[in-house]
Amino acid sequence: MRAVTKRVASQVLASRLRGLGDRAVRLAAPAGAPLAHAAGPDPDRVLVVGCGPTTAGPAPTVDEALPGRLARRLVTATGRGTLVEAPAAGHAPLRDVVAHLAARDLSAHDGVVVVLGLDDAAAVWTDTAWTALLGDLVDTVERVGSASTELVVVGLPRPSAVPGLDLPAGGIADRWVDEVGDLTRDALADRELAVVVPAPVPPSGVDPDSDADDAHRLLAEAVVRGLARRLTRHAEEADRGLAPSRAARLAPQPVERLLADPTGARLRDGERPPRLDAIVAHARALFGTQGASFTVLDDRVQWNVGRDGHDEESRPIERSLCRTTITASRPYVASSGEDGEPLLPDSDLHFYAGYPVESPDGTRIGALCVFDSHPRPTDTVDLDLLRDLALAIQREVWATEQDATGAGTLDDELTA
Repeated sequence: MRAVTKRVASQVLASRLRGLGDRAVRLAAPAGAPLAHAAGPDPDRVLVVGCGPTTAGPAPTVDEALPGRLARRLVTATGRGTLVEAPAAGHAPLRDVVAHLAARDLSAHDGVVVVLGLDDAAAVWTDTAWTALLGDLVDTVERVGSASTELVVVGLPRPSAVPGLDLPAGGIADRWVDEVGDLTRDALADRELAVVVPAPVPPSGVDPDSDADDAHRLLAEAVVRGLARRLTRHAEEADRGLAPSRAARLAPQPVERLLADPTGARLRDGERPPRLDAIVAHARALFGTQGASFTVLDDRVQWNVGRDGHDEESRPIERSLCRTTITASRPYVASSGEDGEPLLPDSDLHFYAGYPVESPDGTRIGALCVFDSHPRPTDTVDLDLLRDLALAIQREVWATEQDATGAGTLDDELTA
């Protein structure tokens, strides 16, 4: 295509996308925490960003949209647990996605999924600009990620397949998007880190009310095809020390990172998500323990931000088992031995199980823990259940943080 034709094509796309207005739904940006998980051992961690598909149906919830569907399908494909993050700040065209990723520490992530959308094709109109942007994307992921952080780029759908845009098949917009797709494949063909999967083609005759749901289901299937085997390879290499993303999750974090984290500071200052106590009480009931807490730590104090079965608001960090829990992104379980000595001197604590809770930037700020004055076999503790409950708290914390920081989305910007 000639340069002037590309510019016209991008302008046509931009105009039609604006015309959809409130009917345009892109990559899931639901209310609440942009976090989905599926239970299982040795969980993978995946970040999803990009403006994603444009659909003309109702916005799905996070579990019905790409994050939830991807988490569940990855568990089925790999047999391991999955945590999928889809931060609101990452729901943007590729140029803004690169800026968002550049400010992140993704060394503990196993995968980054970038879902391209028609807004990307509407924002550029030269081959060189798009190719350079893709190069910036790969370079950024290589810099902020680890050697085992995989990059999956989902290609662009044809505009004529999007309900509501009313663009002809094979027209100027389709031809420009096809050319952008060819540029994407060519630019990333020699980059070992990246794999490009084609955008899924929606079935013909789809009910507009189910269009968004189908788009995210098809997206999840496409991403799993490109990502699952790569994640499994790294999981198998972890025992040989060849999966640095997994090693990063087990590495101690500097206390300076804990103290500088704004989410932890807000929780310590009294900003509490409303459902914390209910989740903590549920954890205590399910594990049948005398007490349970959601704790937030600094370098001196463990704050029991949510608690059930006890009234202790805080304790010195020297008497905190949660301090041990947050040294790695995995559960910590301890029980008294045959000698009957308590886990802490001058206490009646004989059983403890905790799982770390992270802030949106990955800082381990505290833990969900259950504890009792009677010991129990550590191998009987349901670690998947403990993790699920900790992630339920994490979702509440992230939702509150999103409200506090006022993170916007692409749809917010386009409809403002």
